[in-house]
Amino acid sequence: MGFILKERASIVILFIISAIFVFDLFIHNGRPSTFDGPTHLANISQVYVGLSNGEFPVRWGGEFARYGWPAPQFAQQITSYLGALITFITNDIVMSYNLVVFIAAFFSSLLMYIFLRFYVHQMPALVGTIVFHFAPYRIMNVYIRGALPEFFASIFIITILIALYLIIKKEKVVGYYLLALSIAGLILTHLFMLVVASILFIFYGLYLLNENRNHLFFKCIALGLSIGLGIGLTAYYILPLFMEVKYLYYGGAGGHFVQGHFLTWQNYLTEQWYYFFQGDIDVRGHVHQSGIVESLILIFSLIYLTLQYVNKKSVNTFLLIVTIVGAIYIFFTTSLSSMFYQTPLGSIQHPWRMLTGFIIIPPLTLALLFDKLPKKYVLASFVIILIALGILRFPQLYGKNYLLENQTNYYNTFDNLHGTIMNTIWMGEVRDYPFQDTKIEIFEGDGTILDLNILNSSRSYKINSKSNAKVVDYTFYFPGWKTYIDSKETQIQFQDPQYRGVITYEIPPGQHHITSIFTNTKPRILGNILSMMSILAFAILVIIYPKIQQKFQFPLK
Repeated sequence: MGFILKERASIVILFIISAIFVFDLFIHNGRPSTFDGPTHLANISQVYVGLSNGEFPVRWGGEFARYGWPAPQFAQQITSYLGALITFITNDIVMSYNLVVFIAAFFSSLLMYIFLRFYVHQMPALVGTIVFHFAPYRIMNVYIRGALPEFFASIFIITILIALYLIIKKEKVVGYYLLALSIAGLILTHLFMLVVASILFIFYGLYLLNENRNHLFFKCIALGLSIGLGIGLTAYYILPLFMEVKYLYYGGAGGHFVQGHFLTWQNYLTEQWYYFFQGDIDVRGHVHQSGIVESLILIFSLIYLTLQYVNKKSVNTFLLIVTIVGAIYIFFTTSLSSMFYQTPLGSIQHPWRMLTGFIIIPPLTLALLFDKLPKKYVLASFVIILIALGILRFPQLYGKNYLLENQTNYYNTFDNLHGTIMNTIWMGEVRDYPFQDTKIEIFEGDGTILDLNILNSSRSYKINSKSNAKVVDYTFYFPGWKTYIDSKETQIQFQDPQYRGVITYEIPPGQHHITSIFTNTKPRILGNILSMMSILAFAILVIIYPKIQQKFQFPLK
């Protein structure tokens, strides 16, 4: 509460600039044309339907890709669940999506400001945060890429930095809890961003450990435990993700690195926004750039550090580390780093995704430099930066080709919006499968279906069959689907030439009660158990640590 009162003017400014950032989304009906926006809208809708059916965690998307697909199991969790929960209030998927964008914009900026305040005064922190907020890559993620999870991931990247500061520098046990929750949050928001941001985490952590070597062994143990606990919290998601991806084309595709997506000096030293660019017609031009302001900040920082060294003055170690990390991120976006993407690092697919980590660097660098300015230059410098951002960035806060479409299109998608590579290995192209008016149909034999009840991940009905009958459930098979005839499990087929990848099964003559349900497999059960154990361990630690600390005098307080 004290922080809020002391910094309330800055917080109000951050709220206002966050509203400016997303303003264009709210003044238009429908959604802008983006690359990934429709996918994340669909993810929200699938989770919303699952939650509406009382499912948790939601693992199946009943109308995703025409016949259903486990989109909620593979999709980014935090943004999908947050958007779904908001939809219970808005009853509008697009509005919920836009509100998630605003939440990400505001809280990532607020957290960035809090982190900067650890090192600099109020005005430099505010200047750095504003530069961070209007970074070109953030604008692209909202208005061109529609990369909601990657945009949201900044929240947890920054809270991890804050947690490291609290654990190592301040020796506060709250940092331990924050780190575990933040690691979990980042994994559940965008797993690849944990890899991208690890460069920043490692260098910052080593810097802090060097600055405060007290209780070094204990701190390292605490860090390891908190990271492990954070990973454990996500087991319900990552265990099935890794163990069941083998059923998808993606799992057998080998490397996922996309060639030809490296950046050049032009992406760093020029700033040009395209309305059309090559094949980008429906969406705005998809050209990644660091931003000329950000590049100039790093160049000035390098000059400043060089002059300090030449003049034999004390070099700002933290500024040096931050500048080095910025150079490393730039390196990993260029073709010079191509050999590193032949390793598991290639799973991030596009080198320009390193910009998610890079966008932290120029604002932090600027804040550190700004804090050194004589007071008489502070206001003028602040105004110059605002004018530069106003000219370069404010005109880019807009979406293209807003589309107002029926909400049902987000629930029943025409294709696998995650890409054909995410189809199961026993499926064909989704677009080759016709939409069906009914979920259950007899395609061989004679019988009548009664009392059909279709839910997101289950269906039940009665059948009066005069002969042996074959039934098709227009659902793409995925491990976990089970069908019961009069409470006795029957064998499911999914390789019938007429219904490739679709659930079919045989029913004997007579009257029967049929139930099909998407159940948990062993990896899902194990993941659920590990997550529950991690939640329990977290709760126990919160409760008992104060007593342990008091008795054994542990350094974290």
